[in-house]
Amino acid sequence: MDLMMFSAGLLTVMVSMAGGIFCIYKFWPHYNLELDVSRAFDQADYHTVIQLTQGKTNKLLPIDVYLHAARARMRLLQYYEALEWFESLLRHLDIKNKIRITVETEIADIHCALKDYTRAEMHYRTALSLAEEDPFANYKLASLLLNTGKPEPARQILRSLLKKNPLLAEARYLYAETLAVLGLYTKAIRHYGILNRAGEPILSFNYGRTLKALKNFERAAEVYRALLDSDNIEYKNQIIQEYAELCIILKNYEEGAHFIENALQHASDPQTILELRYMQASLFSKRGDEFQALIEYQHLYHENPDFKDLSPINDKWGYILAHKYLKYYFTSQVDIFEKLIMRMLPPGTIILRRSRQYYFCLYESKAYLMYRHILPAQARLVSEIDLLILQKCPNINLLEFWSLTGISEPYSTTGAEYRFLLYSKEEFLTHVKQIVNEIE
Repeated sequence: MDLMMFSAGLLTVMVSMAGGIFCIYKFWPHYNLELDVSRAFDQADYHTVIQLTQGKTNKLLPIDVYLHAARARMRLLQYYEALEWFESLLRHLDIKNKIRITVETEIADIHCALKDYTRAEMHYRTALSLAEEDPFANYKLASLLLNTGKPEPARQILRSLLKKNPLLAEARYLYAETLAVLGLYTKAIRHYGILNRAGEPILSFNYGRTLKALKNFERAAEVYRALLDSDNIEYKNQIIQEYAELCIILKNYEEGAHFIENALQHASDPQTILELRYMQASLFSKRGDEFQALIEYQHLYHENPDFKDLSPINDKWGYILAHKYLKYYFTSQVDIFEKLIMRMLPPGTIILRRSRQYYFCLYESKAYLMYRHILPAQARLVSEIDLLILQKCPNINLLEFWSLTGISEPYSTTGAEYRFLLYSKEEFLTHVKQIVNEIE
């Protein structure tokens, strides 16, 4: 610090930094003010900072007073007053003063808070015009660009920043997020992995989406579940939908059903509710409650006929709902289904194989395939059962194949010595209806 002049009780100080003038201010009258303001700011007593600096924006004050006065107002969300203090400081700073970089960046932050993103971008770029490689300003600008739908320029800034500063974890995280937004999931997971190995916990919607896109479904579900358990999460509606979909993919049907039911009780966004109800119907179908799924699809169709594939579903399968007794056949409740089919088949029939897809039953020299889906069975199932009979039941002379909508494509057996009878459509409906009427 070089003493330049002392006159009439006023001390004028010139501070040299890196060969340039850092600041000139009239020191002595404001010495106590600077101490009081700094002390109050350090103690997070922002109201006192405001009281001490009220009405002084046009005076020549120490730099720290300007900065603390502006930042205290920022902390209390008094953004326009904070702007006045920062702009007043800029008027008193030399054009080459490095403090300008910080001030321009913080002004940009205020405009971001005010959602004036055009001005925010302008001030970030002004800061970078003073110091092109400033990491903080570059990071802030990239973050703004990403959040305003400009991921490609954000990617370019971050890639350049990381080449010069590879250890900046926040920049690498933002870079991974940007790559995920651009759909570059393989590249994104590499940078998420670098952060994970460095001990940086990753918890974001885009991380979960990246894992899901790369078919790491279990880990994606873990990330989404952790996000849902946290407070004030972004993308909450999307995460709810993604997690529900993952429950279906992972066949966690009971968890998925409970989750969707709970989410519907708390959801308020109409689109989210619609998506959840559609997934709820899909989940019913996947777990075997296909009749209930059709009921839900039809309800949705009447409310939103143009949503997704509701119209073709209703056109193709809506007729089934007229046969209400089918709810006992196309159900995931094993006890109900078994009670029905054991009444359909001869007394003494045994169940040789149970699955979500079909039941394979035996009675003396007869075999029965009870197909559990509304959609037609595939021809390869016939081949599978044919092989099963050859290996386990060579004395079978008749196979009855029960499928509401038949078999989807031409099929053939291997030439085994048994007859093949397909019961579908009206024969299927008539027999199921008769048995249900007897039970009820």
